[in-house]
Amino acid sequence: MQKWWPKMSVKSHMCPRGAVIVQIFDDNMNQLGAGFNSLESAHAPCTCNDNVDTMQAGSQTCLAVHAEVRAIMKVWENGHVYDAPAILISSRPPCRNCIKVLLATSIHTIIVSPQYEDRDNSKQVWTSAGRTWEVQPNE
Repeated sequence: MQKWWPKMSVKSHMCPRGAVIVQIFDDNMNQLGAGFNSLESAHAPCTCNDNVDTMQAGSQTCLAVHAEVRAIMKVWENGHVYDAPAILISSRPPCRNCIKVLLATSIHTIIVSPQYEDRDNSKQVWTSAGRTWEVQPNE
């Protein structure tokens, strides 16, 4: 698969978790939806940061709607159906809760950056359901 990285404008003052970017594509790599971690307004910056990277195991400080959920919401808002096969590309591995949400969709492949570890064993949950997890190789 060609290298496709999520590219969206994200405000640099967001917390580290707020920089998570997700895009959902169909199998022809047509973008269906995209999202990033944010509060109730789709463009509100994250304000829950206490200078802690909320990707750390056990962190409970993030109050944002996760990028994966925002991207799924955009797919629906854009009028796409969930029964078409889809690919999710994320700048960080999805958390365990997002994996459970994603398992309820037609997404069959998750592609993540090699920069961050899978701290929740989300890959194991995803692949044990017969779905594909790829780590984009470093350049």
